[in-house]
Amino acid sequence: MGGKHKLVDVRQAAHYLGLEVSTLYQWVSQKKIAYYKSVRLVRFDLNDLDIFIEKSKVKPVKEIYEY
Repeated sequence: MGGKHKLVDVRQAAHYLGLEVSTLYQWVSQKKIAYYKSVRLVRFDLNDLDIFIEKSKVKPVKEIYEY
């Protein structure tokens, strides 16, 4: 492995996810989302955010349209 992490701060991550910063801080305190913490700095890996988005996806029971 050895790939680089693209880390963003809370404000950037909240914008990326379409959330309020306060909501993201709540999720961090509840450990609902992956993050990195160094002393007092909280950072998020964009790859982890993409995985979070994908796992949050609700799949339909049945396709509405058939092509």
